[in-house]
Amino acid sequence: MAEKTDEASRAETIGALLDAKTAKKQRSESGSIYFFQSRRPLACLLFLLPLMLWYELGKLALPMFSGGVAPAPGVVESWLMVLFGQAGLVLGVLVSLLAVGVLLYLHHQSDEAAACSPITLAVMVGEVIGLSVILFLLGDAILLFVENQKPQPLSHLGDLFVNPKWHAVLLESLGAGLHEEILFRLVLFGFASQWLTRLIDDELIAVLVSGVLVSVLFAFAHCELSDWDASFRVSFFLLRFLASLVLCLLYRYRGLAIAVGVHVGFDVLASA
Repeated sequence: MAEKTDEASRAETIGALLDAKTAKKQRSESGSIYFFQSRRPLACLLFLLPLMLWYELGKLALPMFSGGVAPAPGVVESWLMVLFGQAGLVLGVLVSLLAVGVLLYLHHQSDEAAACSPITLAVMVGEVIGLSVILFLLGDAILLFVENQKPQPLSHLGDLFVNPKWHAVLLESLGAGLHEEILFRLVLFGFASQWLTRLIDDELIAVLVSGVLVSVLFAFAHCELSDWDASFRVSFFLLRFLASLVLCLLYRYRGLAIAVGVHVGFDVLASA
């Protein structure tokens, strides 16, 4: 009788261990599936479309309901305005349409099912929020270390969604995150990393070198002419460079949607 009891106990123990291993394997597989699904072109497109519509429609509607308050043009729109005048503001929508076209093309080429789980999109939102907070805290740490600048209190975070003046700032963050990631990551970093990979036949080095080059350009693009005087702040240049490098790695290994979301989230926190 005792032997049967011992055998049953051992069987239960082995069964519990097997269940634990199976559960661990399932969790690992679920994580792998999410990281694959969230990088798919269709998932990226479905994640980005609401942000694109929010920005483009908000840019048109906000001045009508706020007494003329409008979001300031970002880096990409400012460049378009230099080239095409006021029409550059309208042409900014072409940047978003470029990303839509590229993602649709990549989805068509992938022959994947035209479906995306709402759970995947929800987890992507959570991932973006978490990574945005981490990047923002790292930025505060850099400013504290280099310039002894105390972290900002985020006192206007709520105003971004209810106050027209601050909602314009929120729209500026949306526009910057969308247009700059499409230009600097999708176009410049994408082409540079592919070209260097073929040239040196080492993907990791190609990604890092491309990220550094694009990040230097990104940091310079965010320096206004007035910055290049005695008051030029190396810390801000360094912060923009490092943030861009992180966004390049996110784009390469987590996809365009996560890179755009983190850029927008970081700008929102930095503006609040």
